[in-house]
Amino acid sequence: MRGMLLTGAALALIAGAAVAAPPEHKPPGQRYPYDPVCRWGRIADGHGMLLRCLTEGEATMLTKNDAPRPAAKPPRAKPTPTPESEPEQQPAEPALTAQVTSVQVDSGELPLAQRKLNQPIERYVRCVLDHGGLSAGKGAAHLRFLVRERGRAEGVSIKEAKGMTQSAAKCIADVVDRRFVGYPAAPMVGTTVVVEVTPTK
Repeated sequence: MRGMLLTGAALALIAGAAVAAPPEHKPPGQRYPYDPVCRWGRIADGHGMLLRCLTEGEATMLTKNDAPRPAAKPPRAKPTPTPESEPEQQPAEPALTAQVTSVQVDSGELPLAQRKLNQPIERYVRCVLDHGGLSAGKGAAHLRFLVRERGRAEGVSIKEAKGMTQSAAKCIADVVDRRFVGYPAAPMVGTTVVVEVTPTK
């Protein structure tokens, strides 16, 4: 009986050793970790969803780090900036100046008239520029009006227009109309005024 117990104990030790000893070689399908679906590994979407299994050739290439890499795309050429179109330059307006050169009163005098009528010279120039400019080296608008007790030019009309258009002379007449020119000596006097417009030197 004692001999049988020893033999049983020895057999148990031998059997335990046989179970505990790992096998030297196992087939690929029995290695850990082992994918029962994809023998050579899988490609997943990162959320646990299987996309497809790798082939043996792909697995071999991955282990050798020889997987083909996509060719780098050449950098996109930046569009050549086109110079912004320069705004068209408007032709410069001619430099003009204006002056009341003559004030003739039918009777008496209007000593303030020339000074008062020389004040809006910029408006006289604008009239000529806006209505055709000068057609000669010098332009002149000869105007005729009445002056009553109020001392203002009334009913200004064009007597003659030289070196400028009729519309330019009419514009100058509108600037003079109702402008204060001084009190006349008589209740009503007629007055002739010449407004000259010339290029600035």
